[in-house]
Amino acid sequence: MTARTLPDGQCVRHGRDAGVEVFRFVMAMLVILLHILPDATWSSSDPWGSPRWVVVADALCRCAVPFFFLISGYYFRAERGAVQNSRRAIVRLLPIYVFWSVCYLVAAYVASGGRLGPWRWLRLLEGGGPAFHLWFLPALLFALITLSLSLELGGRRLAILVAATFALGGPILSDYHALLGIDSYSSHLNDVRRQLAAPAFVVIGYLLKTMPPIAIRTSLALCALAFAGLLAERTILILSVGNPALVNSDGLLGTFCFGTAVFLLARSLNDAHWIRPFAWLGRISLAVFLCHLFLLWIVLTVIPPIPGRTLVCFVLIATGAIATALVLVRIPRLRRFTT
Repeated sequence: MTARTLPDGQCVRHGRDAGVEVFRFVMAMLVILLHILPDATWSSSDPWGSPRWVVVADALCRCAVPFFFLISGYYFRAERGAVQNSRRAIVRLLPIYVFWSVCYLVAAYVASGGRLGPWRWLRLLEGGGPAFHLWFLPALLFALITLSLSLELGGRRLAILVAATFALGGPILSDYHALLGIDSYSSHLNDVRRQLAAPAFVVIGYLLKTMPPIAIRTSLALCALAFAGLLAERTILILSVGNPALVNSDGLLGTFCFGTAVFLLARSLNDAHWIRPFAWLGRISLAVFLCHLFLLWIVLTVIPPIPGRTLVCFVLIATGAIATALVLVRIPRLRRFTT
């Protein structure tokens, strides 16, 4: 671990933090859980459309992808400059995105007998369609370039303003437009509303880097409050607006608070002696995230509706994804596409 001191005396550490790395792995597990939860069937008689445990689990999993964005901002090094940071983001993320998009497209094409359905170019922002989870990569690329340019042109204030504008105009307006008296949310923005949230999460991570860690108890309390707030916000919007899309929404204001609180908890555990031996798990988290959908397709097809199906599927998919990731990160030719 190395460090540098800012002009105002703040110390910024470079390298990987044990607590943050372990939570990267935990977040990858939550992504798997999120993707196998039963679909919600909304109705006026049951606005949630799901058993209450699914509602709670779904809300809990909403901290996962924000956490990944926050990490990228936390490890972002502005001193490299806008050009170099943008180039590094493109060189690192674009090959990963193209490689896995092709893999999933080929697999889906073969599995469907050559029928992939209607095509839109915007699907390139969603993993080419079948790999819907890959939307994270172009969103992260957009966020990192946005942060790099904003800091170069106007410093932190401009970066915060730009990120807030994207978030307010994208995911937040998508959820709140009815309460603001707007008849409908733009269908064009709807396709990229998650991408528009990304800069805000990355900026939050970047700002947290120069803040001192908080106590574990304090961070746990913040997580509990933020999670309760997220559930309350969803309840109010679903019951007030009657919008079924909010059942599985990740653009709520509470998501920003909850994701940040979980990140603060991870950071507060960086110096815990018991967590350091598990820090290596962070190294396989991206590979787990990238490959788990292959396992999900297989397991959900094979496992019939049985009691505890979600738990059984989760264990099988998580175990398979971890084993696959451990192999992938050890293959030199594939390492640049998995780490």
